Parts: sequence; structure tokens; C-alpha cells
Amino acid sequence: MPNCTFFASTLRCCVTFLFVCGGGFHAQAHSSDVTASLRNYFSQCHAARVCNGSVLVARAGKVVYEDAFGDVGIDGQGTLSTAHAFDIGSVSKQFTAAAVLRLVDHGKLRLDDTVDRHLPGFPYPRMTLRQLLNHSAGVPDAMAHYTQLLRSGKANAPMLGEDVVQVLAATAAVPKSAPGERFEYSNTGYLLLARVVSHVTGLSFADFLQREFFGPLRMSNTGLRMPGNEAGIAARAYGFRGAADGQRRPYDQIPGFYMQGAGGIYSTVGDLLIWSRALRSGVAMSANAWREATTPTRLQDGSLVPYGFGFGLRPSALQQPRISHGGHWRAFKAELSHLPAQDIDIVILSNNGEDKGVDAASRAVEAILASQAYEPVQKPGSKALSGNK
Repeated sequence: MPNCTFFASTLRCCVTFLFVCGGGFHAQAHSSDVTASLRNYFSQCHAARVCNGSVLVARAGKVVYEDAFGDVGIDGQGTLSTAHAFDIGSVSKQFTAAAVLRLVDHGKLRLDDTVDRHLPGFPYPRMTLRQLLNHSAGVPDAMAHYTQLLRSGKANAPMLGEDVVQVLAATAAVPKSAPGERFEYSNTGYLLLARVVSHVTGLSFADFLQREFFGPLRMSNTGLRMPGNEAGIAARAYGFRGAADGQRRPYDQIPGFYMQGAGGIYSTVGDLLIWSRALRSGVAMSANAWREATTPTRLQDGSLVPYGFGFGLRPSALQQPRISHGGHWRAFKAELSHLPAQDIDIVILSNNGEDKGVDAASRAVEAILASQAYEPVQKPGSKALSGNK
């Protein structure tokens, strides 16, 4: 299941960074210096057997640095390029939130609608769409049900989360908290939001995303992983991880497991740059929807949580304002962040199952852009983590 740590910077190997820089954030650094420093850092990262992925750095939409490191993840498939698509994990939640907000803009939903208004049979009448979006609904976890089916071998059909309402009704689980009382990250909440989109539009969730976002934005290398379409994902990365014996083990997708709404989107560096800029330009969502999506959640006791609708709002390593979301599914790690004060966007994608380099790499890249010192790459404890064999 997609990682439930929304603020976790995910990157093990050389991941995919997408930076759009502006303002005075790195006024002391010239573009050529930034490019050289980034190239040096990621070359060292790859040599240390940490980086396996792709990197793109852009300033105000102009690419400053772009590269890829390591291999696709399957022997004989060759080396990675920046055109390879990765599973972006819970970064997918941005697209789910955008789908709901588009329907709000079109007058087909209201944020404070109760969930049961749009999903007949939903057993918790007080929970609202707004609370699902900001993880404060208190909805019980349905993911354990799907995990149990997998482990027991009783899953005789692809699991997409389309039956999530029936699962919740059948288990009759007690809510984790009263609606609006507490923040608790919920993949189940985003499964429900995908169901709302499909119920209201009459389209599959995948078709809605394609019609409203991927097609119009020409995100031609982006799509939701679904039964029957995996072979159609051109140039995709495959997940793997190192083992104690020095060998590399496949750690890709779970066959038959598709949790739409909570994760499962594949995308590339270039497509995520398009998406990041479309979010703020009024193309992917209206200006009012963007404000709503990037406003901290206020709980019933008046306290604020640094999370909006599919966007974490914690500051960056250098304490700059940041709008971001991380993703973690199997060996895949992802991060998409925007530093609004400097117009910097960051995307991180990787496929080699190692977490330890993520935060360090994020800090290093931000430091490079700000002309500050950063820690050198640390080799992983196991030499089995090589992206190249």
C-alpha cells in the first residue's frame, strides 16, 4: 500500500528531482555552478551505489540539469533514462484531490457534503469529503482487509478498492476518531474519494483522470496502473532491492493489487513538471481550489495540521515554505515538492527500495540551490544495493 507518511521524503537511489528555481533563493549561485554541483553530487551518489533513478532541475520551467542513473531494474532491460516512468506511490493523492476539486468547481460536489450522500451504504453518516481529503475523517482502515485476502490466497479477482464501501459496512469497524477531531493519514479515505469521483461522473477513475488531466495536459507517459494496462506503460522502471547475500531481488508490483485513488499512478520527470506547473497556473485546478488544497487543516480544537488536500505543508530542510507529498510503494520512492517563495519545484523518483538516502539527497539539493554546504553521500551499509550489476 502507498506509504502513509505524507511528509516522508522518498528517495533511495538517485531519484528524480525536479526543481524550478527563482527569486533570491540561490542568488549567489550561477546556473552553471548549480548544474556542475548537482552533476557532481549525483555522480558521487551513483558511484556510492545509492542513486538509481532520474533527476531533473529546472528554473522557472527551464531545465538546468537533467540526468538518469542506474538500470531499469530487470536484467537485460538496459539503463534508465529520464523518459522512464515510475510508480509515484502516494504522490498520486494529488491527482485524486484534484479530481474531487474539479467536480467541486463544476458544481457537482461540495467539500462539506457527507460521504454517504454520494456513496450509498457508506456506514459513517457524519464524515465529509473535506475530512477525507485532509485525513481528519476518522474513517476505519480497509487496507488490512485487502492485505488479508492477499496473504490468505483468497483473492480470486483483481483488487481495485471499488468495493471499499461494502468492506467498511461488512466489518462495522468503529471510527478511529470523531470527524474533524484528529489527523490520521488514511489510504482508505482516498480509496473512497476515487469511488465518489466514479459515482458522480459515471466514469472509471482511470478514465476520468485521463479525460480531465493526462490527455489535456499532454502527460503522455502518465497513467493509472490497472488490470490489463501494465504492458502498455512504455519505458517503465521496475522495483528491486538488495539482499544480505549481495544479490538483487525483484520488489515490483503485487499481482492483482490496484488501490486506485490512494496510489498506483506511473509518471515521468517531464510529465510531473507539467503537472506541478499546471497546479498553480489554474489549468489543473482553479485558483480557489488551489488555495483550498494548500491551506492547513484546522481540527475541532482549533489546532492546525500542516496538510491540505493531498499536499503536505511542512517547511523544507532550510525552513522554506513548502507544498509537497511523498510516496512509497514496494521498491518505489517518490516526492513532488514546490517551494513557493522561490518558485522551486522538486520531484524525486526511484526504484531500488532504499530509504536512507532520501532525506540526505533532498537536503543536499536544496543546499546546492542555496549555495550552502551539504553532507557528502553516505554509502549504504550493504554493498548489495547497487543499481548496476
